[in-house]
Amino acid sequence: MKPLVIKRRPKQVSKSEARAQARLIANPDPELPPIEPATRAELDESIMLLGNLISAERSGAKLRESTRQRLKQLIGKCPAKAITAAAWKSGLKRVRDDEIFDDPDA
Repeated sequence: MKPLVIKRRPKQVSKSEARAQARLIANPDPELPPIEPATRAELDESIMLLGNLISAERSGAKLRESTRQRLKQLIGKCPAKAITAAAWKSGLKRVRDDEIFDDPDA
C-alpha cells in the first residue's frame, strides 16, 4: 500500500505584496537611497539637494534637470515623491552622524 501524499499549492502572494518584497530585495533599507555617497562632501551635497527637492515639491515648483541628474550621480536615483526624499535625507543625516570620515585638515 502506498503512503498518502498530500500536495499543497504554493502560497499565493498578491501583486502589492510581491512589489513590496521586490523593493525590499532591491533596497533592504527603504530609508536610504540605492547608493550611499562615498565622501563627506558628496554626502553633504546629497542631503542639500534632497532638501531642495522637498522644498520644490511642496511649493509646486520643479527642480532643474541638472539638479536631478546630479542627484542620480550621487545617490543612484532621484526620488519621485517628497516623502521618499525626506526619508532618504533623514537616513543620510544619520549616516553622516554615525560615519567617521577622514578629515583632510587634521
